[in-house]
Amino acid sequence: MFHTYPEAEQPIPKPLATRGERAWHWVELGLNLPYYLLELAVGPEHDSMIRHISTANLDVVTEAFHHAPRNTRLRSVSLLSPDYVNGSKGYQLDRVAEIWSPNPDFPSRLLFVLDDSRSLQFCLSGDEDTDEEMQLLADFKLLAVEIRPSP
Repeated sequence: MFHTYPEAEQPIPKPLATRGERAWHWVELGLNLPYYLLELAVGPEHDSMIRHISTANLDVVTEAFHHAPRNTRLRSVSLLSPDYVNGSKGYQLDRVAEIWSPNPDFPSRLLFVLDDSRSLQFCLSGDEDTDEEMQLLADFKLLAVEIRPSP
């Protein structure tokens, strides 16, 4: 969840905002939760536009991974994790390799396996039951493999 404020809005010329887009100089992170940064390639492989989408909603991430719209390819997923998740003194941004949860229908507890093999845990309720069997929600490792066209 992001909060926006009128004083942070950046006017966009109408010809550049053909679908009514709006922009802000800054947004406030509404809750102290993990956020995701998705890198998408939109358009033909040889002439694609790169888009970066930020969300706090895991459903947006898994939908982009499992059911990307036509001509859209998910290139990477990064996790912006708060201090209580990553063990540091503030937010950190890391590429995600896998996301696991004991309950895919209600993922209130998540295990993030990062590209560098570290793992981070997030529990919405604060009650970490470590006996539950984890299920893989998304495996992003193949996104990092660059597919080259054959000569």
